[in-house]
Amino acid sequence: MNSGLIYFKLRQNYRTATYVTLGFFVFGLMMLAAYNAFDMQSMMGEMPPGSEDLMRAMLGTKGVLMWDIGTFLAMAWRHPIILVMLVGWAASLGSGYAAKEIGEKTADLLFARPMSRAKLLWHDLLIAASLLFACTMFFSLTLYFGAQFFALNPPALSAFVVAGLQYFVFALAVLGISYLVGAFVRDAKTVVATVGGIFAAMYTIELVGGLWDAIEPLKTFSLFTYLTPHSALTKASSAWTDLYILLAVATVSIGLTYILMERRDLS
Repeated sequence: MNSGLIYFKLRQNYRTATYVTLGFFVFGLMMLAAYNAFDMQSMMGEMPPGSEDLMRAMLGTKGVLMWDIGTFLAMAWRHPIILVMLVGWAASLGSGYAAKEIGEKTADLLFARPMSRAKLLWHDLLIAASLLFACTMFFSLTLYFGAQFFALNPPALSAFVVAGLQYFVFALAVLGISYLVGAFVRDAKTVVATVGGIFAAMYTIELVGGLWDAIEPLKTFSLFTYLTPHSALTKASSAWTDLYILLAVATVSIGLTYILMERRDLS
């Protein structure tokens, strides 16, 4: 373990991590305050016919929806603003490993032979995963304790922990795919743009597939299909299945990145 490299990576990323976490915190409190101030439960229950299909598509769930605090809070994890922030941040973290290998002079460590590419990858992964875990879990706990503060009678804390773990593993999958894209290109901006395009397409497929039967089979290929905080808050067993699928994607992506980077030519 290279403490100097870990410190360098933390110093490089802690400001962005702080800003993103603060944004999540403020957004979570605003969602809770809106529910408390505008009687959102009644408003959701009075939505016009057909709105429930759209809500199910946005939540990534099936079946009859209960218009309660759990359903409302499940939207916080899958709100487009939050998803853009999370995907963009995870992609930027992932772009910093392979694509910036020359620009950040981490390649010098390879030429000098004090560190292998594998060790560089695990150091980068350790810091990126730790920051993503802290942010996603903090957001989940903010929603729980905020709901407690406003006396909204939220689901059990354990359900929010599962939702937070699922959100973290989703972010880890974005990170892994970003590593993998970075193994093919040498420009960080290209990595972020490519990953952004991939996940924009996935989100479109997942959302439209929830409303259009012809597109629904394609939802299998969208990672958003397996981001199901509503299932976590209702303690459905499928929430763990979805988590394991996301974890498998992250593991395979990181494993392929390791193989490709070991074979990458620095010239």
